[in-house]
Amino acid sequence: MRLLLFCLIFFTQCAGRVTKSNALSENDSSTLNKVLEREVGPNYSQTFNETKTYLLSISEKVATETMQRYVVVEVATQKVVKNGAFSAGYVRWKNDQSLELLNAPGTLPVGKNLSDYIEIISIPIIK
Repeated sequence: MRLLLFCLIFFTQCAGRVTKSNALSENDSSTLNKVLEREVGPNYSQTFNETKTYLLSISEKVATETMQRYVVVEVATQKVVKNGAFSAGYVRWKNDQSLELLNAPGTLPVGKNLSDYIEIISIPIIK
């Protein structure tokens, strides 16, 4: 069961990814690159939303770190609209204006399942 869960999470993370070089060629901006490196570190993956108005960047998983960081940047203004971290799970575009974040604990408590740890985040953030 754990192997199946791991495979599911791994493949959902890989689906729809845009490499750093491909994404930045579409938006040739060293400022954007600096913002992303400051927020998530030097190694990250990127995924644009459907209309390419926002860019989701996620730090690469490192064995020595328990958390992965993510940031959403508005492409036109290069401003950070959302950032955060997750320990076990994923963050991905649910649709053009929202993210789906799974931040599950290492061991699920009795009576809980993974869907209990999914959060939908609206972009831009509604306060």
